[in-house]
Amino acid sequence: MTRSGSVSLLSGWSLEQLKTLIESSEQNTRSVLLQVQTDCKLGEEYLIKMTTNPPSYRQQIEQETQAQNMVCGQLVTQLLQILIRISGAKTVLELGTLTGYSALAMAEVMPPDGCLITCDRYDSALSNFAKVPWGTKIKLKVGLIADTLQELVRDSWQFDLIFLDADKRNYCNYFKTIIEQNLIRSGGILCADNTLFRGEVWQSKLSPYAQAIHEFNQLLAQDSRVEQVLLPLRDGLTIAYRL
Repeated sequence: MTRSGSVSLLSGWSLEQLKTLIESSEQNTRSVLLQVQTDCKLGEEYLIKMTTNPPSYRQQIEQETQAQNMVCGQLVTQLLQILIRISGAKTVLELGTLTGYSALAMAEVMPPDGCLITCDRYDSALSNFAKVPWGTKIKLKVGLIADTLQELVRDSWQFDLIFLDADKRNYCNYFKTIIEQNLIRSGGILCADNTLFRGEVWQSKLSPYAQAIHEFNQLLAQDSRVEQVLLPLRDGLTIAYRL
């Protein structure tokens, strides 16, 4: 791997893997890998520095989240906000809430009459939604996401933008329901997080989670109803346009 490609492929999500490789390498190889590791860290810092800073409330949520690597972070949420501003999305669906970091970021830039529905098995985000005025745009549906999707279908919901960041093993099932049941309008945007899954998706032997993500990536690539791009941003972000 060349150093010029190290930022896009290694920054953020596989630095731990690189660290392990360095520790097990011979001295000559280790010195080269250390240079790549340094370049990756500098590249990640540069990306963050050149991206709009998250407001203090989101920084606090991230700090208070026990598994901080499960928060989609500054780069992804800033891109989501830009997509909402560009598209003028008024209805947004999020699958996977956690502590509400991304839901609050998206709701912040939605119009006053916008509605964001977020789905999770737990209600741990409710206290964070109450901390800011735009938290009133958010409706949290607690329960199994598959059940919530069927409820939204029955209620004839159709969304301008959908952010998929829930159980990776069910990405394919969620996508099929979204497309086949018209939960996303023509011209709508579907974003899916973690679609590189720590760089495992192109390996010869895949973990169950990486296999599920790989199958999801293949499903989108073969579906003529969407056009998509998989960006090497953080842990991988796919943006699909519903034709």
